[in-house]
Amino acid sequence: MTAPPVDFLTLDDVRDHIVARRRREQRDALARPKMTICDKTWEPVCYLRGELAWDFEEVANDTGEGEFTIPGDHLLTEWLLRPSLRQADVHIVVDTPYWRWGGKCDQIQRIYKAGEMVAVRVHFLHDYHQAKKITCYANPIFPAEFQVPKAMPYAGPTCTGTILYGLSNAWRIQSLNAIPDNIFNPAQWSGLWDPAQWWTTFVPVNPLTDTSQWTVLSSRFANFHDLMAPTLASAGVLLQPQRWMPGEPQPAGNFYQLQHSTRVFRAIDKSGYAGPTGTMIDGLLNLVGTIAEDLINEIVTELATEQPDEYKLPGWFGTVKTAPWVVFPQGKHSTVRSQTMTIHKALAYAMVHGGKSPQWVNSAAKLAANAALGYLGMLVGNPGLALGVFDFLVEDTILAFHRVGNPFRKQAMGPDAYFENWVQGPGVGFTLSTLQAFITGFWDTRGYTSYTAEIDAYAPYVPGKHFGLMDRIGFDFGGEWYVDNVHAIRYKGDRATLPAWEISIGNDQAEEEPMAKLMRYKENILSLIQLQGVGV
Repeated sequence: MTAPPVDFLTLDDVRDHIVARRRREQRDALARPKMTICDKTWEPVCYLRGELAWDFEEVANDTGEGEFTIPGDHLLTEWLLRPSLRQADVHIVVDTPYWRWGGKCDQIQRIYKAGEMVAVRVHFLHDYHQAKKITCYANPIFPAEFQVPKAMPYAGPTCTGTILYGLSNAWRIQSLNAIPDNIFNPAQWSGLWDPAQWWTTFVPVNPLTDTSQWTVLSSRFANFHDLMAPTLASAGVLLQPQRWMPGEPQPAGNFYQLQHSTRVFRAIDKSGYAGPTGTMIDGLLNLVGTIAEDLINEIVTELATEQPDEYKLPGWFGTVKTAPWVVFPQGKHSTVRSQTMTIHKALAYAMVHGGKSPQWVNSAAKLAANAALGYLGMLVGNPGLALGVFDFLVEDTILAFHRVGNPFRKQAMGPDAYFENWVQGPGVGFTLSTLQAFITGFWDTRGYTSYTAEIDAYAPYVPGKHFGLMDRIGFDFGGEWYVDNVHAIRYKGDRATLPAWEISIGNDQAEEEPMAKLMRYKENILSLIQLQGVGV
């Protein structure tokens, strides 16, 4: 009996496979994206063709914008401008092989020249914008008119807290406060309690295995985005909305089975922190270590000199924070079309803030004034002498305003530096909030550097495949490597140019200032206790 023939893999076979894969990737990268126009229920209306230009941007933990422009005689123009549909939502889904952008239209412009409509420009807001339209009730179970307790407190991992606030209020909006289209149909009323029928949902997180940094929050009708934005930035967590379409894998099959197009929010820990236990305890250790480090100096992240094991896996795509492997060199063979480095100068070396004295200062001032007047009244035969209605004469006169200078910044700026900057804040002097306002003022007026770069669509590193929002990548600027988090990803093109990616790395608001992080936690804890009716 003879052994079956063995098919050997030759070097030519390997080369042919690599060349074919490279050609396929270049073909996909240079192809225009698939843009699907949907009606108010996210049912496809058409696949967009013949556009003049398109431009879509995704921003980390904020609302990106997008738009496309079509000729005035385009077949889609009549549907977009139909009077009966002017109040109806228009949606879009932009798909590339590794990246998806979904959004809702907020305005449509008709462009006329010489009395003729030559173009129609449709502007969209990214799916993240729905996070700015959620109000976090003090108690999502009860109606707005009856709220007990006074606030919804939380202390624990950031990812779990983000999903908790989002999911509970999404349930309140889409189940408790929802009204079906046909109020006389019992099936529609019962369907409101099915998460599979929601249009916006959140992927649940296991709090026991959530290793994201701990946080302390409390909400009393706060905006969901405003409540979570500082915490997401400091913890390195990405709140990512994904547009799920029918026929795709279920995002959380153990909790619900989606039936129609749905906006799905995920909380993803991008901090790169790995603790010793793999449990929620790691996030608490991360919080304590980070705050202890901030009290001494700025946080400095060192890059690893050895490649992590993940980069050796053939089927693994992504980036590791401690050793980012996505780097774009400079030179004639670089795939970077353009890059911009912006140096922002400091705007002031002293901060001024205030308006009112702390309550204890006003009370002490009035007590001292009344005591002095009472003593004087005893001398003149009128022991009842007091300020009375003239209390305002001594209120807000002591420790109501403060001015703090930064001599190191002044020395660096020069003798003709800008003087002072008024800091927006609580308007009360000599409090912890005042200290945080000063630190924020110095942070907002500091000098810093930001970078943007435009890369070819067929560059060796493809957004959505090799890196995404809040991942760390590097660019070569004049022989110096700049490594920072991806703040925004923009995809654009038109009839005259090939598609291109524009990557923004670094952001003046992406990293919270030292000490302010500790102050925010302390203020949240105090407000949490006070809102529950406990005196502090």
